[in-house]
Amino acid sequence: DGFDDMIYYRYGVDGDPNHHQIGAYRNTGNGWALADQKFFPPWHISADGKGDLGVRFVDIDHDGFDDMIYYRYGVDGDPNHHQIGAYRNTGNGWALADSKFFPPWHISADGKGDLGVRFIDVNHDGYDDMIYFRWGVDGNPNYHQTGVYLNTKDGWE
Repeated sequence: DGFDDMIYYRYGVDGDPNHHQIGAYRNTGNGWALADQKFFPPWHISADGKGDLGVRFVDIDHDGFDDMIYYRYGVDGDPNHHQIGAYRNTGNGWALADSKFFPPWHISADGKGDLGVRFIDVNHDGYDDMIYFRWGVDGNPNYHQTGVYLNTKDGWE
């Protein structure tokens, strides 16, 4: 319909891991209407006391619908624990995407927040690519992380 809608998923409200706030509202052009539950986000977007959880919305399959991807590095301070995945927006709800669409680079890290990942079509093929530049890694002004992953329509390269 061309109108941006609103979704939310707050995990661990007030520190209770069993308490969540989740929902979706459709923008009707004249106001807001509660959306069907199939439009509720399939993964938590925020969590009390956790900061940026690495969730981003980008059209990974070039179908005109914003999809949900996430890559959270170092969950709860454990450098070996990551949360990574992708869900396709089918226009009629969410579907787990093939792992080839999972982000190839971490988007956020516990204790560090946003790691500088952005999405833009760098090669003008109509697909949003992933770029990142993180300056001063771990407080070292001479250490940077930078790169590009192209969205090939069949995954990231």
